[in-house]
Amino acid sequence: MDKDISPLNFFNDLLFFDGINHLISSFYNNNNLLEEGYIFITEHSCYLKTEMLEDGPNAQFSYDEITKEKFFITIVLDKKKDLLDYFSREEAINLALGFSQLKVLYQKSKTKDTFYFNKISEQLYSLIEDLRLIYPEQKHSLFNVLTKYGGSSYFQYKDLKNTFFEDLYEVGYELGLIDDVEIPEEMFYSVFTCLKPDEALKLTFNKSNPIVAYFLKQIEPFFDNLNAVTIEKSCSFYNKQGKLLKSTDLYAALSRGSDRNKEYFDRIDRKLNLLKLKYLK
Repeated sequence: MDKDISPLNFFNDLLFFDGINHLISSFYNNNNLLEEGYIFITEHSCYLKTEMLEDGPNAQFSYDEITKEKFFITIVLDKKKDLLDYFSREEAINLALGFSQLKVLYQKSKTKDTFYFNKISEQLYSLIEDLRLIYPEQKHSLFNVLTKYGGSSYFQYKDLKNTFFEDLYEVGYELGLIDDVEIPEEMFYSVFTCLKPDEALKLTFNKSNPIVAYFLKQIEPFFDNLNAVTIEKSCSFYNKQGKLLKSTDLYAALSRGSDRNKEYFDRIDRKLNLLKLKYLK
């Protein structure tokens, strides 16, 4: 395996092709390690390097052992650093594409419970955490893989597992509450995770106010600061007529339409109860 290829392609080869086996095979008879003074110990399948720290009767030695697992991790760590450098240099116009590719790589790394896949997954997750710090204003579904705690966000979403907002978005369009073409996942995510109200973020619902109000009420347990008042102040939630949802609209909607919309409310409950079981402790 060519370790000089681009870092994205390097991880792509590891996860989707035979890159792991190629990388491990390069561990044996490795000229670089042999030139650095390491000796291969066949019975232990590892390299060992011994250096004298102090000469004389009380001579002291240092020992450095490299197993194939350590060899693999060292190279993956180096490529993770290269990938971080790559994203740090990348122009904003290319970030979205790079983030999408990285998301696919991370998802693939979670498909096998093996030592090598787990180590790749750990480093990719760490990289995504670093990118979140470097690009705090970037909105991309890549960052949904991170364990969420939004105590500083406007709606203060709780300590949630990886893909909560992806699942909530899916519930929204499966119920017909939102149009997944008009409302992309990144916009949906940004509305619920913004640090402060932003009028540029708009979430327009396709259903009547009683159904919308009921849905919003039922997702309150996932947040510490989501209610009719904060929803109005966010200036991000609109009814199907395109009008800003106010707290009075939501309170009024909750007080009516319960019998007429009971079947729809039951559908909402079934889907959100599954999310509550999955995400709320």
